[in-house]
Amino acid sequence: MKNYLYINITDVGDFHSTDNEKDLQLECEIKYKTGIINSRSRNPLDLNLVNTYTPQQNHKFYFLPGVTVPRVKLKSLNSSHGIRVVRDMEEADVIFTGTKTVDTLIDYYWEYNMPTEDLKQWLATAHEKGYIDDYYYHKFETAVEFYTNEDLLISTSTARLVYDKDISFYVKTEDKYRGSERFTFVKDEYIDLYEKIKDKQLCEEDAIYEYINGEDAIEIDKSMYSVLCDMFESSDTDNHLLAMEIMANCDYKKSILHLCYLLHDNRQQIENRRERNHVNFKSMLNYMGVTPGNVYLNKDNMVELMLKKKLFTKEYFFDMCDKFSDEISNYSSEHFKVKLVSSSDQINEFLNEELIHQVKSDYQKTITLEDEFKNTELDII
Repeated sequence: MKNYLYINITDVGDFHSTDNEKDLQLECEIKYKTGIINSRSRNPLDLNLVNTYTPQQNHKFYFLPGVTVPRVKLKSLNSSHGIRVVRDMEEADVIFTGTKTVDTLIDYYWEYNMPTEDLKQWLATAHEKGYIDDYYYHKFETAVEFYTNEDLLISTSTARLVYDKDISFYVKTEDKYRGSERFTFVKDEYIDLYEKIKDKQLCEEDAIYEYINGEDAIEIDKSMYSVLCDMFESSDTDNHLLAMEIMANCDYKKSILHLCYLLHDNRQQIENRRERNHVNFKSMLNYMGVTPGNVYLNKDNMVELMLKKKLFTKEYFFDMCDKFSDEISNYSSEHFKVKLVSSSDQINEFLNEELIHQVKSDYQKTITLEDEFKNTELDII
């Protein structure tokens, strides 16, 4: 995020009617806007985010707007660690940001921008020719005196004037500056908040989700997964609600594989329930990286989620290979690659042997210094 000058130049003379340059009478309005031009970043505020947290005794939490952690579920952390939520950010040991925090703080619209030096030259020429009064020109000079951004924002009326070929000193610039671009900015009511947090370390809210259900939270293992699947398949929709409550109150960390499976297998039943928007269930969905409107996870999504949370294991991989064996055999995947191709039974019978062809090369293990030391003669002795 940068502080941009926003320049609005208007003609209060007759140029718009005559197209005669000598009829120009310019006025200049100057504003400041905090934002970023043409960014598609998931973190346009460029906040300093971490996604891990371990509860500490007597820590104080501050929740930014957009955090959806159920306050009632913090009772277990209060009981076990004396953790509490405070309203003054300066008192907090940890500041949490939510999945909706950025969207709450920012908005966007389409703006023109142009090189700062081009507009400085254009207005200097206009001033020399007497098309803009000293008052407005000196106001602009003061604003740009210590301005360091290469570009500045301009209004539509400014763009029409500076690129108008009926003006002898019109700006000849690259095409990329001719059209408007998305300008993401901090809402006025959150400018002060942004200034307070932009240099602080913030923690993503899902870092505490694995702790909020308490140490006694159940683990959804293979057996419990089967039970919950039966509940989702029941014609009694109350069983669907009960299954969702169990998911919302389980140990997310230990249950992550089977939570993935449940969201994959029971998308329709879950998305048909309005309770998917309940704060407890939404917390679980946030932890799983999905939304109430789309709870589905495919096998690659599952792997990426578990890798991000550093929970992926060899056992999970082989379990997923069994569950998705048909998909892996027939469809390409980012994380499940077919390495060997074997001949069909019909070919085997004809040739009286099975043919195996390797289509993916072997993985070459990275050798570390520790590995090299283990293979030295001293290590053998």
